[in-house]
Amino acid sequence: MNLRDQRGKFINATNTIAALVFAVIGCTAMIACSTVIKSTDKGPGMSALGSEEAAGGKIIEKFDLSGDKKADLWKVLQVVPALKEGDKEERILVQKKMDLNFDGKVDVIQFMRKDGEIYREEMDLDFDGAIDAVAFYKKGILVRRELDLTFDGRADVIKYYEDGKLVRKERDASRNGRIDVWEYYESGRIVRIGRDKDGDGKPEYFDEAPEQDPEIPDNKPNTES
Repeated sequence: MNLRDQRGKFINATNTIAALVFAVIGCTAMIACSTVIKSTDKGPGMSALGSEEAAGGKIIEKFDLSGDKKADLWKVLQVVPALKEGDKEERILVQKKMDLNFDGKVDVIQFMRKDGEIYREEMDLDFDGAIDAVAFYKKGILVRRELDLTFDGRADVIKYYEDGKLVRKERDASRNGRIDVWEYYESGRIVRIGRDKDGDGKPEYFDEAPEQDPEIPDNKPNTES
């Protein structure tokens, strides 16, 4: 097997791992919480551990998912004061943090707009405390995902989606910090591959894609509305 084939197999394996991690997070999030909550909301198997005030008029609510009486889920709520006497203050979920492997460190951070819609999600794929993947959503639909699969602090795979479907993947195959491979997708399969041969950031050479299995779907937000 030549170096290109070995590198291709490594990238495919790491992409598969990343997709599976996103799937696991989706299941955890569905069990843990909904995007529209009140301060007293509880999910199945979830114990409330109290709350604390934070800067900017926010409240952080803590929950235990594993049963060890330690926080595994944090909900950050923006407090909106009552506009007039007799009204109640409003608490809006704007951020969620999750500890997936129950080691006390945050592995996933989800950012929500005031209407409960996720617009950004950050993930630590290898549980070392550093963010390795960032997903961007528009109207609840995935539009872009950036992955650091070599764990060097730089995104080496960027996926683009249209209507929630993968249409293009850009890769830094040479690991020099610049995109040099473009993969174009139709119906979950690569149909064409572009390569940058002279380092100008543009593909000069295109070839047809080999036979391959469809890409593992990873186009849904990791929470329910």
